[in-house]
Amino acid sequence: MDYRKITVAGSGVLGSQIAYQTAFKGFEVTVYDINDEALEKAKNRMAKLKANYKTDLGATDAEVNGAFDRLTFNSDLAQAVADADLVIEAIPEVVDIKIAFYKELGELAPRQNGLCYELLNSLAEPVCRSDGASGKVSCPPFCEYDLDQQHSRNHEAFWNG
Repeated sequence: MDYRKITVAGSGVLGSQIAYQTAFKGFEVTVYDINDEALEKAKNRMAKLKANYKTDLGATDAEVNGAFDRLTFNSDLAQAVADADLVIEAIPEVVDIKIAFYKELGELAPRQNGLCYELLNSLAEPVCRSDGASGKVSCPPFCEYDLDQQHSRNHEAFWNG
């Protein structure tokens, strides 16, 4: 799959950094969080990352501003994932919150894009099933994913453009 439109769910410290780095690499990024207040905090957090990128990476004004311009923010999950090629989850490490998020995501995500969601190992058991031998994890209703081969190819393609 050719990833171009990425949704980052969760805009805290980790999600903000993932979203900004992804946008810095040239991807269109939608940042999702549960309310506009959280998104405003994320915008401020990401605006501060510009100076770090200029100092630490030698990025230009055009590069850091371009990254910020590739970010959009949305507190409606259906809208945030409507045209996503990939969803990166960075929500709080609370099992009930994660289960509720993945259930809602499974109902809303566009199946025609072949979207699939990786679950943290700690969450996989309550939500997903593994057949053990083949490395496939089934996460009804939203994915069946070959963790051994496709996972590595997708991540390499995503981060290397």
